[in-house]
Amino acid sequence: MDKKKIRQEILNILGSKEFMSLQVEVKDIHDNTSLINDLALDSIQVLELIVAIENKFKFGINTDEINIDIFDCFSDLVDFVGANVARKGKEVAMRNNR
Repeated sequence: MDKKKIRQEILNILGSKEFMSLQVEVKDIHDNTSLINDLALDSIQVLELIVAIENKFKFGINTDEINIDIFDCFSDLVDFVGANVARKGKEVAMRNNR
């Protein structure tokens, strides 16, 4: 999955009814938008976002991988999801080659 599609899917999640309380409209989210400072995501919303990402992209996020930096810039979150999607794809390919 390419970065543009990942970006759009995360924007779709942030635009869903679970995140209606955001202080910024999704159309105003840019790569350098801070999910914590600009969107004012609280800890519950961050957890909801993590669960939504896991469900949408069909991978689990190890709690050891999660840190506040991932949510500092929107582009960092997109990169994090992209890396996990790529890793999942490689794991599936390896299982299929056995």
